[in-house]
Amino acid sequence: KAWTRPLWYEELTRYFGVSINEAGEALGMCTSAIKKICRRHGIARWPHRKIASV
Repeated sequence: KAWTRPLWYEELTRYFGVSINEAGEALGMCTSAIKKICRRHGIARWPHRKIASV
């Protein structure tokens, strides 16, 4: 898996409904890279559980 690649916020939000592991597989990135990109966009935690509970 690639460590990082350009990833737009809109592309990232499509995967908020699934776990970060599933999102990583779909995007071809490791979870650490996704977390790093999230923090760059001001997202402190992966919102999967919060969205799933709604």
